[in-house]
Amino acid sequence: MAATVALTVVALLAFGTLAASAHARFDSSTPAAGAELQTPPARVTIRFDDDIEISPGSLRVLDASETNRTTGTPYHPNGNSHDAEVRVPPLPR
Repeated sequence: MAATVALTVVALLAFGTLAASAHARFDSSTPAAGAELQTPPARVTIRFDDDIEISPGSLRVLDASETNRTTGTPYHPNGNSHDAEVRVPPLPR
């Protein structure tokens, strides 16, 4: 039986590290918030309804023991300034 992967996405909106404009609001994420996955995702994407600015360390993926599992720095996938994405390495089962 495959173990369920428990990941928490932490977007640091405080102190301007993941700065959304005055009207940008969370729209969705992939994987969806609260999803229980059989295998870890290769990346996590957060979508907003307006442009956002991304700083290094502004988006982290934590495992069930609250260990940061993020690889590299967050970026705008495909140049889409409404999205923030970060890669996640293969996780132990």
